[in-house]
Amino acid sequence: MKGPLWTAAIIAACMANAASAATIIQTDSEQAGSRGFRGFDSALGTLNKVSLDISLSKSRVWAINVPAANAGIKTVRWTVDGNWRLGSSIASLDGLLVRLAGSGSDTVDMTRIQDGRALGFFDVIATGGASLSLDPTLFVDTATSFNGFDLGHNGDVGDTSFSLLPSSSQLRQLSGSCFVTTSGSPSSPAGEDFCGSASYKLTFDYTPAGAPTGAVPEPATWAMMLAGFATTGAALRRRRRRAAAAA
Repeated sequence: MKGPLWTAAIIAACMANAASAATIIQTDSEQAGSRGFRGFDSALGTLNKVSLDISLSKSRVWAINVPAANAGIKTVRWTVDGNWRLGSSIASLDGLLVRLAGSGSDTVDMTRIQDGRALGFFDVIATGGASLSLDPTLFVDTATSFNGFDLGHNGDVGDTSFSLLPSSSQLRQLSGSCFVTTSGSPSSPAGEDFCGSASYKLTFDYTPAGAPTGAVPEPATWAMMLAGFATTGAALRRRRRRAAAAA
């Protein structure tokens, strides 16, 4: 009896929980134009929990030059340890910093000669992310939007270091640039939003309106119920044994 009784109790608990919980997930990205998020419709029920997941991959362009005598194909190794700032229509979230970090190497074509120097361009890429638990009251019947910014996008902020640099090399970050065209010349898009990616997932966990409450007994109540089931089962078994003996 013990096994089936426990199974029945667990199934009952799961059914009650399933009936009293629901989730809404919305996604957005800066590359999609930052459409924003709808607020939680209070007519749906009670909003219990809100979580925001942020996923980042940001790129910047650097220029490097060396004396023309050192022109050629060179390898540059880089490390980024910077920050991305969250922008939000919710004042308490606006300005939150998320770490951007990355490392790698680029093979740079430094064969373009200008004013006695060989010039080349390369990208550095940093990634980051965050999972935040937010105040549900901020989202009830209230739309919101997010639109962050790489703090290192508009110029060298000292968060990038280099190694394996060619002799007598000079480095400069190109402000507002984030990729290199196939011709080898840097190109600046409309804004920082397109320099990589920034994606958001907003999750609402709520109790639907009209969902049964108190359907799942407290642990102590479960224990009493199970004890009662066990007592009843034992009594039935004793009756069967007495009946069999009498026969």
